[in-house]
Amino acid sequence: MTLSIFEGDLSGLPGDFIVSSGYRLETEQSIVFNGESPLEFAVESKE
Repeated sequence: MTLSIFEGDLSGLPGDFIVSSGYRLETEQSIVFNGESPLEFAVESKE
């Protein structure tokens, strides 16, 4: 499954970012969370 979170230019928001995500399985009612290995990235300004 692909989920679009943001479309556009992040150069106006420079810095380091950490993104965690999670979801609940309907069949088992369990929660899956990537908190131990979140997505980390940096944004640099265009200047």
